[in-house]
Amino acid sequence: MNIRLKLSALWTSVMFFYVYADLLGFFDAKAMGEIMKGNMGFLGPATQELKLGVAVMMSIPAIVIFLSLVLKANHSRWANIVIGVIYALVAIATLTLPSSLHYKYFESLELLFTGCIVWSAWKWPIQSSGDSAVETPERRNSATPSPQF
Repeated sequence: MNIRLKLSALWTSVMFFYVYADLLGFFDAKAMGEIMKGNMGFLGPATQELKLGVAVMMSIPAIVIFLSLVLKANHSRWANIVIGVIYALVAIATLTLPSSLHYKYFESLELLFTGCIVWSAWKWPIQSSGDSAVETPERRNSATPSPQF
């Protein structure tokens, strides 16, 4: 499978996990009460700076969906590794906080998928031309079998 498409699809899935986890959170009366008071859970009051920080944090995976497709292979590979590790660490940290079962479920999926992103990007075979976006029959037949995510 084309590694660029795989990485882009994995990031798209991670984005959906973020959206669905937060959407289901709106059905929690306690969480809604905190939102109505102007709080963002354990992060505290929803200041302009905090909302900007969360907006930046949530926009990065959406941007990486695009960058995975357009950056040069080596840049895309390292962007996916670095950003994937950061977001996996965020998922691990979030899993340690008290939260609902649905949130822990989505956080677990986020951790699994960001792990797949890092693994796939790490195993990305860079061709001598600098890009491996095109899978050729020769590469497919000569490639060492590796876990498929």
